Order: sequence, then C-alpha cells, then structure tokens
Amino acid sequence: YPKLKAYVQGIVGAFAKDDRILGWDLWNEPDNGKAEEQLWQVTALLPQAFAWAREADPTQPLTSAVWHNDDWSPSGKLNAVEKIQLEQSDFITFHLYGWPEVLERMIRQLQPYGRPIVVSQADVRQLQLAKGAIAGSGRYLMQRLGVRPEDLDQVILAGAFGSFVRAES
Repeated sequence: YPKLKAYVQGIVGAFAKDDRILGWDLWNEPDNGKAEEQLWQVTALLPQAFAWAREADPTQPLTSAVWHNDDWSPSGKLNAVEKIQLEQSDFITFHLYGWPEVLERMIRQLQPYGRPIVVSQADVRQLQLAKGAIAGSGRYLMQRLGVRPEDLDQVILAGAFGSFVRAES
C-alpha cells in the first residue's frame, strides 16, 4: 500500500515536530462496520500505519481509539484490531457513550496497560449538548402547549442515544 504509506508519512512527517499537535489518532474506529474481509485488511494494515507513522519520527504520541466492547482489559475478549490498538498506542483513547459508572469501569480496565488514558472532551461535551438540547426542547414545547411536567404520564427517548439517558439525570 505505497499510497497509504506515503499519505501517513506525509501528514505525520509534515507536522512531526509541531507543538500544536498533541497526539496522532492514526485510525479512528478502524473496525467500525467492517465485514470479515475488511477486518482482515484492517488487522494487516493497522500495525503498518503505526510503523509508517513512527518512521516519520514524530515528537507526539500515537494512538488509535477503541470504541466498542464491554471489557478492554488485558484479559478481556478483545478482537484482533482492538489488540493492535491497545498494544501499539502510546496513549490510550476510547469512545464511550454510556454512564459515568461505565466510564469508571472502562478506565479501570485500561489502567493495567500502564499508559496515559485520554477521555476526549468532545465525547463528554456531546453528551452534555445532547441532554441539554433534549431538556431545552422539551421545556420549550411544554411551555408553548401549556403543559406542566406533572401533566406528563411518560417521556420516551428513542434511538441509540435514548437507550443511554437516565430520566433522573
């Protein structure tokens, strides 16, 4: 994959000593939505992407964010891509769309790797914005319709996000 190698080394090399770059997420969610054949390709390419980036000699650390699994611990049932991500990353990043208790559990699972763990502000901020938008929209609609919260029998939040929001929060 000479074009991919040139791309990775070109981008990382161009900014390898740039103080504005804090770290490189080389491949975001590389196993997201991949069929079996594609997973095989990702499993082969991801270690190469790390090697190509390292050849550019960046001063910044490298990572690839894990994003799904109930157990990212060293003894967990990691797929081949997750194993590469967690073995090759200089610092560990992950995406989590769950409760604070789950966040704490996942951080504890990742601590044995002995590397810095980063929970991106973007993930936290997206949760805050989504919950704020739902609450604000609901209040606005109830006000416009002259409905009070105690007039509601139930509120149903649908979709993937709805499955992660607690009514009491």
